[in-house]
Amino acid sequence: MADEVIEEYMQPRELSDDELWMAWGKFDKLPADILYDLDDYSTPTHYSSMRITYDLMSPGASADLHSLRLAKASIWETAEKLMTPFDDRGMSFSRSYQNTKFGNLQKPLAKRLDELENLKEKANKKYRDGDFQEALKGYTTAWKEVLPHHVEALPECDPNRPRLGYLEAVVFANMSATCITLSKAISKKDGERKFTRMALRCAWVTFELREFAAATTVRNALLRANETLRKLHGSNQKLAPQYQQMSQYYTQQCKALENISKDTLFKDLDAELKIAPPSLAVLQTFGPRAWAQDWIQALPPILRPPPVETMEQRKKPRDLTPYELWAGWGDLPIGEWHKGLESFEMDILHPYLRVMYELSSSGRRRELNNLRLAKFDILRTIMLSTIGDVEFDLFMKMIKGKPVDERPLKEKVAIAELKKANANKIYRRGDILEAAAEYLFAWSMILPYHTTALAPSDPIRADLGKFESALWCNLSAAFIGIGKEPGDEMGSAGFRGLAYRCAWAAFEEREYATVSTVKNACLRAKDNFYLSRLGGGNDLEKQVTDVRTFFVKQAELLSDLPKDMMYADAPASKKLPIPDRETMKHFGPNIWPREQDMEELHEPFTFM
Repeated sequence: MADEVIEEYMQPRELSDDELWMAWGKFDKLPADILYDLDDYSTPTHYSSMRITYDLMSPGASADLHSLRLAKASIWETAEKLMTPFDDRGMSFSRSYQNTKFGNLQKPLAKRLDELENLKEKANKKYRDGDFQEALKGYTTAWKEVLPHHVEALPECDPNRPRLGYLEAVVFANMSATCITLSKAISKKDGERKFTRMALRCAWVTFELREFAAATTVRNALLRANETLRKLHGSNQKLAPQYQQMSQYYTQQCKALENISKDTLFKDLDAELKIAPPSLAVLQTFGPRAWAQDWIQALPPILRPPPVETMEQRKKPRDLTPYELWAGWGDLPIGEWHKGLESFEMDILHPYLRVMYELSSSGRRRELNNLRLAKFDILRTIMLSTIGDVEFDLFMKMIKGKPVDERPLKEKVAIAELKKANANKIYRRGDILEAAAEYLFAWSMILPYHTTALAPSDPIRADLGKFESALWCNLSAAFIGIGKEPGDEMGSAGFRGLAYRCAWAAFEEREYATVSTVKNACLRAKDNFYLSRLGGGNDLEKQVTDVRTFFVKQAELLSDLPKDMMYADAPASKKLPIPDRETMKHFGPNIWPREQDMEELHEPFTFM
């Protein structure tokens, strides 16, 4: 049995739809166990829990190919912008992306390839007719027909793989020619450079797909690549040595392909006709890795994932690794979202990616993960409004860049408590927004720890839980205060929503909290209880009443107990049973990510 568990991560398999689309997401949306070292070109021993390629691939190669896929997507986005007469901040592309993602889910790849070929021919006609912008739009429309498929997602034995590679190589070679023509026709210098850059990227796609392409297609693409590279980098003295090597390769390879029949595939050429490309360092100077630097540099440090565990190992609790601690603050692996996350029956094995010390049910794991995501979203929301997005990114990069064990957790909690006390002073003097930011700054001190990551016998678990419960309860009060300040009604409702979530987070840690904290959390949850936009008021009227009544009665039961008494020590008669899960699921953490996802559909989405 143990061997079977490990075998699951050793063998290739068909990629799911989620995994196929994940391969077109930005770098920060990829599983960290795929990109744990972008300069590591050694093949790993096993697949990650989620995979974006059919064959095992090194993190470095994965990063190079992912950079190329993002470049393809940015070319599509540019073509969409050309068709938009005004700057819509990427909304037209966002709609196009969503329509593509959810449009033809069931259409087989073979039929998609047929459609790509038909649309390519129509785009060729537009090009021959001199309608170059329409031709570019036609080529991108043809190419996106096969999304989310890419050649690395298919096994070598799949007959669609060589056809996909061949057609992609042709389409991007034709796009390169179109972009060069457009660059010469445009009057503005910045527009000329944009199309020249696109032409190089399109030609580079064909170069990467050369083993699937006709030799003449490769030659034409490399001629265009040489021309555009000269325009973009030929006068850059800092890159002169690398440029010379790249240009020399293009020239030599094009000369070797001069008299080859147009029907001959590049892969079938004699070895002496295939010139070795320059070094990886040179390719990365001008190629996809260079284009993706803005995305790559924005990534936080990525830790190496833990090794695959046997069945016996997955039955036992253990301390979480730094990688697993940080994984607890991200989305659960997509694979886990398909394994009964509505189930609250205790698992017999820890999942591949552990985010909790103890065994749990998949449903409970989902609840707690969503609560952590909500906490982090509150941190991001307030920090963005106080220090800005650039500073917040640097702040998080600094936190994630520090070794998890740089300080003992006990010391981190002590520092966080001092900062929380300072936030209390700021709150009392009336600077409520500043206090909210200070509370969240205090909370960030304990990241990436959370109570469920620690053993129940670990005394610091109780200290951490007490700190978190008090902090989130205080933060709820701060958001209530901000919501009462004069301003727009929608903004006030938003802060009440944040207050409710903070109160829920405080109540979640009740076993480590004082009676006073739990009582206040109940009252603040009740006072700021709000309906999700996902449910109608009439449909959930009974559930609303039940949950509000629970919070009111629980607060009343605790009102005559000493404030400093720990809730865990309170008599059982003072603790109400939580409403049933069928009721609570409409208002708790499990619906919050869905609300956020709905909002994100209306946000500009861009690869540029």
